Amino acid sequence: MFIFKNNKKYVGITTQPPATRKSEHISCSRKPNPKFLVHKAIKRYGNDSFEMVILATTTCKDDLCSLERKYIQEYNTYFENGMGYNMTLGGEGNFGYKFTDEVKLKMSQSKKEFFQNNPQHIEHHKAVMKKYWTDENKLAMSILKKEQLRNNPEIIEKQRNSRGEWTDEQRAKCSLIVKEKFKLNPERAKQISIRNKIRGNTLEGKKRGNPKPFNVHLLNGEFVGTYDYVPFAVNDILNERKLLNDITEATLGKNIRRVLTGERTHTKGLTFKYV
Repeated sequence: MFIFKNNKKYVGITTQPPATRKSEHISCSRKPNPKFLVHKAIKRYGNDSFEMVILATTTCKDDLCSLERKYIQEYNTYFENGMGYNMTLGGEGNFGYKFTDEVKLKMSQSKKEFFQNNPQHIEHHKAVMKKYWTDENKLAMSILKKEQLRNNPEIIEKQRNSRGEWTDEQRAKCSLIVKEKFKLNPERAKQISIRNKIRGNTLEGKKRGNPKPFNVHLLNGEFVGTYDYVPFAVNDILNERKLLNDITEATLGKNIRRVLTGERTHTKGLTFKYV
């Protein structure tokens, strides 16, 4: 809750550190014509015209919305009562809100125009992001993401669908069709098996060229292992050690090669460097 010197209040929710959210409100107040009352108040009275108080914390987004509604009523901060700067009765937020394609396009164009007209902000943004995303923060975010995906497997399925990948149901259905097809023609199945082995559809067959050893580390510096071929690293990380569960073999292999060639610095909380 923001408590202003004129005794009016504003109640809000955030999944970010409170200080970060406060800074965002102050940043929004610097616009020529702020849209929200709380931003207008900060612009009018100054950045030091209010204090921030943490009313409650929770690990559930639904609870956040309920708490917002509760405290807006409890502290009477709805603007129509003249006692605060909340423009709604709370609970709406933007969790799960999907912008229309038209709004997305406008937001994108607005952002592009801003950076075209203010190139100095690009470098500033890069510097801020580089300072924030330390190895420790990256590792913490990686652990948080893994825990989220472990507790919400439907998110993985949604990501697969967004990438155009088949669902588990589609794979199972296709597998049954192929099995039935080859059961009726075992000689054909044997031919394809031999051909696939030659083309590299087995771990051994995926080796290409001479071995080129590379080391694998976690972002915190912990050593994972040394591998001669990318497919061996992919198999170990995904299948043997089960370090990951939210990426396909093809995508991980592609990302590893990008790290090794310098196109990326890391992938999935792992670094790869030739010996």
